[in-house]
Amino acid sequence: MNGSEDVLVYLHSSIIAKLFSAFPKVSPIDSNVFWTKFLRLLKSDVYNKHMSKGPLNFIVNFDATATGTVNYLDPVSLNEYFLKRSSSNILYIDVFGNNFEPNPFSSEKLQNLEEVAESSQSNNYLYVFVKGVELKITHKQVILKDIPDFYSLNKVGHIKSLLPIDEYRKLLDKHYETEIKGERGIEYWQNKAKYELVAAPENKFRKKLANFLENNLSGGFIDEECRNNNTNDRNDVRVITVPNHEVHIIEIKWVGKSIGNNYDGTVAHVKANEGLEQLNLYIDGEPRCVSGILLIYDARKDQESFKWNKATNTWKENISNPPVVLHLDPTSSSERAKEIVKTERND
Repeated sequence: MNGSEDVLVYLHSSIIAKLFSAFPKVSPIDSNVFWTKFLRLLKSDVYNKHMSKGPLNFIVNFDATATGTVNYLDPVSLNEYFLKRSSSNILYIDVFGNNFEPNPFSSEKLQNLEEVAESSQSNNYLYVFVKGVELKITHKQVILKDIPDFYSLNKVGHIKSLLPIDEYRKLLDKHYETEIKGERGIEYWQNKAKYELVAAPENKFRKKLANFLENNLSGGFIDEECRNNNTNDRNDVRVITVPNHEVHIIEIKWVGKSIGNNYDGTVAHVKANEGLEQLNLYIDGEPRCVSGILLIYDARKDQESFKWNKATNTWKENISNPPVVLHLDPTSSSERAKEIVKTERND
């Protein structure tokens, strides 16, 4: 996969959910065509030749079809624009790249993100700000994506490691190693000595996982509702693939102790089985659901194997078997090493 294709996958996996929410009329196919042409444009000799002339803004109106005769996603048209460039640095286009006439932004010039944010406040357009090798995508003052260098994958390092949801075990292993293990990306212990988590840890785990998947998932997007502060009763993260819109549900459970709850001992097995049953209900009730993944954050001091009410060989074929269990350990690596040495000496 070459550089522009990597960035294309990155753009799709990280902003397509937001685009669907803001522009429900845009089909995945049209979105794919738009970003493919746009990134090819940025990689073209034409843009490379003119990029030093200052920032360029593409304002995209996804809700209307332009009647202009110029397509600014075509390198030839972009070259003509640069040769005849006026004081404005704004190209007002539709999802196909065609220009709107007249251009209401023809007398404006946006030189930085502050000016872009101010302009985007009063309309429902997508602002794509390009300056040299920088690419920033904004909608209603919110930066949807910030790519500092679309030529260098090193500066957007996680692009190379994007994985599809079918490889969920690798994705969740990375989530554990980079964000969960040792509280590297999230604080969830209230009292490490007592093996006690913070209150309502499921909300922290759910939102952190959703954000992780947004930046590490290819070929799909995250259902925005799972990161909504008003949906704390939901313990699932839903991945929707493109372009077929298949649903993959990750049901999150945690076991152990927290401020206000004790899911240790036999209750831990009850909670794990509840997660399994919840997945069964999701799959039976959602026609588009093709897989269910049970993810358990295990904060028990004694992390024994779970006891399942149903034999694992009777589970639905599209449910993760075995479930993914992330072990939460409050001790540091140095403390664990001391315990190992102490045990070896006693032996």
